[in-house]
Amino acid sequence: MTDPEGRVPVVPVGHFLGLVTDDDGSAQFRVRVGETSEPLETPTEAAVWLTAHGLPGLVENAVWTRRQIVDLQPFPDEAATAYASLLADGLLAEVDGTFADRYRLVPLTFGRGWQDNAGEDEIYAIGAAERSVLVDETVLAVWESGADYPTLRAACAAALPDSPGVALAAVVTALHRLLAVNAVYVELASGGAMSR
Repeated sequence: MTDPEGRVPVVPVGHFLGLVTDDDGSAQFRVRVGETSEPLETPTEAAVWLTAHGLPGLVENAVWTRRQIVDLQPFPDEAATAYASLLADGLLAEVDGTFADRYRLVPLTFGRGWQDNAGEDEIYAIGAAERSVLVDETVLAVWESGADYPTLRAACAAALPDSPGVALAAVVTALHRLLAVNAVYVELASGGAMSR
């Protein structure tokens, strides 16, 4: 399902490997999704995929949508085409009702607990001081154990057993802030397969 109006939150799928030289000597930006290394076929695809993380300083209390991602590109028509290709290839995911069952979150950095929490109780810092994000206890619990569960929904249920929907909503709200500072990446659910 796609959102023609561009209002649904969109996230990048996979872990960025950077510029990788292939066996034939060509170099491409690549993303690891599960056990597969997927290419970002064009510079525009790379720009769209990277922008889908959100940009530090621009994602505070916001989620990124197709419209925001495409509008930030220098050539929006090319970006719209690249967006559609990345979505079809499974390198972007729209956060819909099935998202929490199809994906899981994998932490990429360390937590600092209550350090640098701006003096607020029950607020925790994740990541190095220059690239950190502040989250509540629920988001922290899902972030730190996300890789231990087969799906995001299972991690949310473990973090807040009486209100897994509340946990999921909190994580979705914080997701782009986590992505923008590389505190987490979105991975296929355990046993999931790339959409092609």
